[in-house]
Amino acid sequence: MATSAVLIRPSELLREKRREVAETVTRLGGSNPRVFGSVARGEDTVTSDIDLLIDIIPDERGDYFSLPNALTELLGVTVDVMSASRIKPDKHAEILHDAVPLSDFPRESAQMADDDFPDELRVSRTPKQYRWLADIVAQAKKAKRLSARSKEAYDDDEFLQYAADDIIIAAGEAARRITESCDLDKRRPDIKLGKLRDARNYAAHHYDGEINYDIHWNTLTVSLPDTARQGQALLDQRAALTTKAERRQFDLAVGIPPNPHD
Repeated sequence: MATSAVLIRPSELLREKRREVAETVTRLGGSNPRVFGSVARGEDTVTSDIDLLIDIIPDERGDYFSLPNALTELLGVTVDVMSASRIKPDKHAEILHDAVPLSDFPRESAQMADDDFPDELRVSRTPKQYRWLADIVAQAKKAKRLSARSKEAYDDDEFLQYAADDIIIAAGEAARRITESCDLDKRRPDIKLGKLRDARNYAAHHYDGEINYDIHWNTLTVSLPDTARQGQALLDQRAALTTKAERRQFDLAVGIPPNPHD
C-alpha cells in the first residue's frame, strides 16, 4: 500500500482533498464518485485503503483505467476504484449500503461553505430527495449521449452495455432512495420512480441469468427519459418558489419531508 509521510487516516486525507479527487475522477472518464468500505463507515485506520465506486461512460477523452494510480498518487494511500456495473451480486447490497457520495463525505461536510466544492457536486440544503431527483436527471443526460450512438452500435459494443449498467444502476439507486425515504412516488405516480427502481434491481442482480440488453435499451431511451422529464418539471416548480414557507408547503404536498435548514 502507498504510505504518506505523516501517518494519517485515509478518511482525513480524502476529506482534505475531495475537491481534487472529484476533479480527477471527472477528468479521467468517471462520474458520480461514492466512498464505501471502512472509510465510508468511519472505521478506517492509518493502514486502510480507500474504496471508491464510480460510474463510467466510454469516452475517447477518458482514461478510466488510470484512475486508481492517479488517485493513489494524489492522496498518498492506495485507492481501489470499482465501476458500479461490475459489483458482484453477492456484494451489491453491502457496498451500496455503505456508499456515501463524495459530495457528502464526510457526512457532516454538508454544512461546509458553498465555495468548498465544485458547483456540479455542491451539496444543497434542500431536502435530499430533490438532490437524488437531480441525480436521475443527470443520468438521463448520459443516457441520451449513449443512445445517440444508435441501437446497432450499442448491440455490438460491450463497453456501451457496461456503461448502460452504470447509468441504470445509478439512476435506479437514486429512485430507490427516494421511494424509501418519502411518499413522492405515491403523491406523484407520474414520475414512475418504482419502474426505475425495478430496472436498477434487474441490472444489479442479473435476474434470469444473463441480462437482456434490449430491456436496458428501453430503460435508457424511454423509461429513464420519461422519469427525468417529470422530475425536472418538479425541480423547476420548487426552484420558482421564493419563500421558505412556500417551499415547505410544496414539499409536504408532494410527500417530501421539509429540511428544517432550508
